[in-house]
Amino acid sequence: MKIERENEEKMYSTFLQFKWMNNHLVVPDDPWRSHRKLQQNARKVIQLTPTANERNLAEYWIKDLQLNAISIIWFWLLLREYNCMAGILFLREPPLARLHLSAYFEESCFWIAHKLALKRSGKSSYSYLFQEYFQIARVIAAQPEKILQDYDPSRSNSVKSVKNWGHTKLVTAILEITGEKTHSDAGLLRRQTKTSLKKALQEEGITEKNLTSYLLAWQSFKDNYTPDTPRRGQPLPWPNVEHRNNIANEYNQQVDKYKQQLIVLIKLSFIYINCLAGALFFLTLQADFKLAPSMTAESINAESIDKLLKFCVKSLRNSNEIQVSELEEFDAIADQEMMYESESGIEGFKNAEIGECLSNAFSSLPKEAQIILRLWHGLGFNQGDVGELFGIERNQIANKIKAWRSSLLRDLIKYLDQPMTAQEINQKSKKMDLWFTDYLREQFVYFLSNTLNNEFNGDVPLLQKCYNKGRFDLKAGANYLKIPETEVSQRLEKLKEHLEYRLTDYVGSQLIAEVDQILYEALSTINLAKTLTIDLVNQRLAEFMTSVVQAKAEFLDEENQDIAKFVEEWLTKDKTGVE
Repeated sequence: MKIERENEEKMYSTFLQFKWMNNHLVVPDDPWRSHRKLQQNARKVIQLTPTANERNLAEYWIKDLQLNAISIIWFWLLLREYNCMAGILFLREPPLARLHLSAYFEESCFWIAHKLALKRSGKSSYSYLFQEYFQIARVIAAQPEKILQDYDPSRSNSVKSVKNWGHTKLVTAILEITGEKTHSDAGLLRRQTKTSLKKALQEEGITEKNLTSYLLAWQSFKDNYTPDTPRRGQPLPWPNVEHRNNIANEYNQQVDKYKQQLIVLIKLSFIYINCLAGALFFLTLQADFKLAPSMTAESINAESIDKLLKFCVKSLRNSNEIQVSELEEFDAIADQEMMYESESGIEGFKNAEIGECLSNAFSSLPKEAQIILRLWHGLGFNQGDVGELFGIERNQIANKIKAWRSSLLRDLIKYLDQPMTAQEINQKSKKMDLWFTDYLREQFVYFLSNTLNNEFNGDVPLLQKCYNKGRFDLKAGANYLKIPETEVSQRLEKLKEHLEYRLTDYVGSQLIAEVDQILYEALSTINLAKTLTIDLVNQRLAEFMTSVVQAKAEFLDEENQDIAKFVEEWLTKDKTGVE
């Protein structure tokens, strides 16, 4: 699926328009529809600054939007003091700069919605989830000043700096709205309200009389846990033994304090115990000072604190009541906390920039290199397979791949622009390989997911049961459908046969034509090219589907995997393992 605009004018003046047929997303050849005023204004600005690239234009409209915000204040004054009709007209129509930036983020809205829906479509249909995420993304992008308020142009020299920044902020905002944003365990505890934690604990079956111990452990954690060495761009780490001892000491001090207060108040209540007011007073005290049985025993230690806090985390992870206190976001620890809780902050921004660098470097490789790397990284063909396909010796393929990888690695090191040791370069090389494996397999993952959701949507729950968190469990599928395991096995085989047929057809249409052309130019024998291509691809795909059940290893951690492992990984992790 290609969703890309040709030039800067279209980037800032067009919006996506597509339709659904039989619950399937249909993207026309030209899905972009122009907004007349935006098109005219974008054309005028580009003509005035013909050398401006997409970043220059984005930053121009960011400044324009900031100036517009100041102007609004003056128009409000005109409206209030002089009943100025110009003020009314100005406020009724959104500024063009805002619309230009909203149009610019339209691609990001689409791809974010697509990836989130694809990842979570095991529980609901892709179509429904995509529409939901896309609408949420559009609503957020309609106010670009909010997602760009902290934008710093000095962070990157990339031409797509604004888009990458906005993309990261969009993901964060969507996940916060839908309640899917994740933090480290410590970060999750730090950001909770007392009310949300209490509800989560109650959902886990914690009774009223035992709630206090968990809530007090959480409060002691919030009041006392300050990591020793804050590191920007890292998640908030779990407290170590020393920190947990400090939290336990705070917990014990608070319990002792409660006990002393309770003793004093009970004595006071007994003075008035003969009157109704005294009795009611005592009942009120009981409600305010509910000490769990464990809190009246010996002092708690670091190990016990660890168990209490981890149970709080477990309850929050399982709960729909996760909330973030807006007030707590700006308390005394806010600045330090931001150094840790930046999963979608600066690190995400850097990753987006590096991804852009690598994807651009890949696109600049020769067509032959792109196809070979797609087969090797994306589908798991080994060097011998690729050599047979192209009529090249295995050692020549190895040398070619080595040269292409070196070229890509040089581009990455040049982009990072920092001195590195040989060991650091080697680590970057391994990470680059992992990134390319994920990047180049994405088109096949998308195709298989779409095929499953649109043609076998009713079997998704069965697959979730059979491929649960990386384990193949035929019995779970049989129990779910209340049918014999043999029948479940037959249904799965039928499903895999269909996926084999569809994937073979897809690979043929997407790759074979390109390979044919290269082989034709290299060997001047179109028939030989077709024979090599079709026979080999069909053979490898057949092997791939035959061993699908046996392939259990992690896709990114093994070398030269058979194509079967690609599908098994998709079934096990990418699709049915999503919770």
